[in-house]
Amino acid sequence: MPLCKFCQNISPESLTAEWPHQLASGLEVTSSGYEHLTNFEDIPASARSCAMCKLLLDNLKGPTMKLKPHRKPHSIILMSDTHRSSQTVPCGVAGITALVKNSDLRAYFHLYTLPDFPAALSGDITGRQISSDPGSEESIQKVLSWVQKCCEGHSECGYDDVMDRKDGFRRYPSRLLDVSLPPFDKSPFCVLVDGKEAPGHYITLSYCWGKSQALRTLKSNLSKHKKGIQADEMPKTLQDAVIATRNLGVRFLWIDALCIVQDDSSEWTSEALHMGRIYQNSFCTIAAAGSDSSDGGLYITRPSYNDVVAFQYTPKAAGSVKAQSEFFIRPVHHTLLNRVQESTWNSRGWILQERILSRRIVLFGFGQTFFECQRHSIGEDGRDLGYYEHKRFGNKALPQGEDWGWCLLVEDYTRRVLTEPRDKLFAVAGLASNMHLRTGKKYCAGLWCERLPLHTLWYGQDGNMKRPPFKRAPSWSWAAMDGAVMWEPWVLDARDRCEMSILEQFHGLDPSSPSLPDTWIEILGQVTPVGRSDYTLFIEGKKSGLDCSMLYLIDIDKHTRCYALLANTKSDGPREKIGWAVFDEGDHVDGPFVAAYVSENNVDNSKKSNSANVIILKALQDQSGQFERVGLGEIISSEWFDNVPKESIRIY
Repeated sequence: MPLCKFCQNISPESLTAEWPHQLASGLEVTSSGYEHLTNFEDIPASARSCAMCKLLLDNLKGPTMKLKPHRKPHSIILMSDTHRSSQTVPCGVAGITALVKNSDLRAYFHLYTLPDFPAALSGDITGRQISSDPGSEESIQKVLSWVQKCCEGHSECGYDDVMDRKDGFRRYPSRLLDVSLPPFDKSPFCVLVDGKEAPGHYITLSYCWGKSQALRTLKSNLSKHKKGIQADEMPKTLQDAVIATRNLGVRFLWIDALCIVQDDSSEWTSEALHMGRIYQNSFCTIAAAGSDSSDGGLYITRPSYNDVVAFQYTPKAAGSVKAQSEFFIRPVHHTLLNRVQESTWNSRGWILQERILSRRIVLFGFGQTFFECQRHSIGEDGRDLGYYEHKRFGNKALPQGEDWGWCLLVEDYTRRVLTEPRDKLFAVAGLASNMHLRTGKKYCAGLWCERLPLHTLWYGQDGNMKRPPFKRAPSWSWAAMDGAVMWEPWVLDARDRCEMSILEQFHGLDPSSPSLPDTWIEILGQVTPVGRSDYTLFIEGKKSGLDCSMLYLIDIDKHTRCYALLANTKSDGPREKIGWAVFDEGDHVDGPFVAAYVSENNVDNSKKSNSANVIILKALQDQSGQFERVGLGEIISSEWFDNVPKESIRIY
């Protein structure tokens, strides 16, 4: 299909800034609903005859479009989509975003050329063609180049920060798979060996088991696996992992299902506590990000792309050789965000620490392969994706500090799925250990002792939290509940108004400790009785009976179990509404309740009083001064506590 006159003159220089592209026929776009524009029958032939115009119109996503003739031409703005954070990839163009001016319509495109074309050699076009075969020699070499550049140029991706601080050398997993190096038979035959007998680099596999894991090391087959494991015994993902390890030139591979005796509970507990270090100390992690189970494999067949438009490239730099070559534009089908981030693999709880703690990780996705390390992330399509923000969670240089970084990490983690609910604290033990080494802070049951007032102010993200049938953590810990939790940003800068502490004997308790569920927080602060309204709080036009201008209200629409807090008065009339509260288990817990004053918010209005962040408690039966947490809330004015004396209580 030919290009219109404007598209024929397109150049990389024009793509790095806003590119107003006037459709020849002149169209006005109005909207209602959602769907793709796929019907070109009503589009004038002058627009349909241009391949680029058709590509843009065909892939604009947004409200349903009603096209009608208009006297003025309609503009599409194209902007470069280059990230500049890593300083690893040249600041050329790899992607563009198309925006219809004065509209919500937009489309995303991949801009690429071949490595030896002038458009690539000049640095103008950094996008590259995605190989149709993820297991091809071309793809293997690309992965090797990523790893090599990281090893040679990224000091932060080395081993210095993860040395064992006690004796100064790296720990190895208890067992590893010896996959051998060339010359070797092409079948993925491997042997289970003792980790102490396997010095040198090893690779870790990160993957989803699926509903069942076909091959596991058990007490009954441990001796057999030490003699050898045949290819036809392995699920597809494990077979591919052996091949990928060999392609990286590494001899040893760690896979949880094979390197941990799965029916030995004591061994599993011990290994689970060191799982983070296993990934942290590995040379590289390979992730089956495109597979839902161990049968899916790493090298997944990729779809073909037919909707590609070629352009002529002519360098415009002064003194440059007027050599012409092609570069190409196609719609973006698979990006890191919409494939890896939303994958089944990334939804699993254990995956979070595996991904964060790995010094470098190769993600085999559905549409392309990605690479992440401590410095940056990049796609096979050449798009520099910046760095994976979570990898900085223990860094004091974070804009809001490592304490808030931990809160954000927990928010991500609790949205994920755990097959075994008892793993709630096990699956973040490696992250906690890493943060302790980086910051020196003291950890207990998912919280950090130095900022307990902040870290106890969590609440259910959508009102659907449930307490498991067994007690795996104290009530003040987010780990006591099943469901997504979050912290509101305003609590970060709130002033602490109580003293909280955890006895030193409880610091660093591992999740298997029998005393962990009964660990208590000692509070020296102000506690006052409160009531709960009979009905959930509903705010419409501020007719809830609360002065909403003085409150940092959460999103009530997402919290069907948000209630008004009532003053504890002796009058027979209606009790005054003094704030709101979200209860951890909704209305399944009956009062009486008390509110413990945790911190004070600075209301941005000098005529108003500061509000108080509180945790809602219920007294343990027949236990004076001992409580359990049942919710979180906010009281309109901290003045409610002016005449409340401080007292010492325990929360279990």
